[in-house]
Amino acid sequence: MTYTSALSRATAAILTLGLAAGFTACGSDDASSDGGADTITLTNAFEDADYPVAPERAVVTASALDNVLALGITPAAVVMTEQDEDAPWREGRLDGVERITVATYGDIDAEAIAAADPDVIIGDIYWIDSQDEYDQLTGIAPTLNGPSADPTEATWKERLSQLGDLYDREDEAQQIIDEDADLFTQLKEDLPGLSGKTGWVGRDQGDGKIGTSPDPSEASNSFLYDLGMTLPATIEGKEPNAAGGAYVVSPESYDEFAADFSVIYTSAGIASLEGRPTFAALPQVKNGTMISDTYAVVIGLAQPSSLVRTWAVDELRPTLEKVAAADPVE
Repeated sequence: MTYTSALSRATAAILTLGLAAGFTACGSDDASSDGGADTITLTNAFEDADYPVAPERAVVTASALDNVLALGITPAAVVMTEQDEDAPWREGRLDGVERITVATYGDIDAEAIAAADPDVIIGDIYWIDSQDEYDQLTGIAPTLNGPSADPTEATWKERLSQLGDLYDREDEAQQIIDEDADLFTQLKEDLPGLSGKTGWVGRDQGDGKIGTSPDPSEASNSFLYDLGMTLPATIEGKEPNAAGGAYVVSPESYDEFAADFSVIYTSAGIASLEGRPTFAALPQVKNGTMISDTYAVVIGLAQPSSLVRTWAVDELRPTLEKVAAADPVE
């Protein structure tokens, strides 16, 4: 389990990840009398399985929801926590959709899911991450939890492409991916000063400790790298020293987290850190380029989708403009 997905289990979905690479999907041999496919065979995280093409009733986990919505599909029901209700990029998109509310990210309410009478259950390896869960859900309906058990082979783009196959909307899926790339290309052109600047996305770890992922390929870092930014050299590539691949420091070592930009979520509120002199001394704190205590931003950057990234560009642009205009942190 990666750093952010492990944290999500423990802290209601702060920093779940998707990572880079490919997917596998192939058409089924089953076909209807008019030549259209009745089913499609897709590779999920645990096996190759058959799925109905363009299913009418999908139960979707919150971690997989954005890709479904981006394709213009309204699910029959969504498995989500109360915190997932507050995602601003989904505003107005879930009207009339049944909520299956669970206490913790990754929880499965099999009885409620079955009662929703799904044709298919759509999740990902972060929510449906065990063979037992998968087997339980496939007893209800065909279950798709992403194209691989390896997060490096199941980014939001690969999962979106696979959903394009499932819903016979391949062109729409590719258009969404292309438009996302165009959005970030344009932002880099608008803000060339971001190139080479440093940043990180993280959270407090209790007892004054803060942590982030030191792996540039982690989904929580993809927003930064897609803008031409990098992790600070004091963080990038560091050996993880905490559960799930996190790199964590105590207050006396906050200076390692000095950067041009950062996003942090603190369950006790940012004031719990601001009172510490070594935190107040961080350049991004002094420069006003640290985004703090905004759950939506943190979960959005850590669990990317085209919907999240479009929203985050607008939400963070004023701060990114400040970062682009400033001299780089030494």
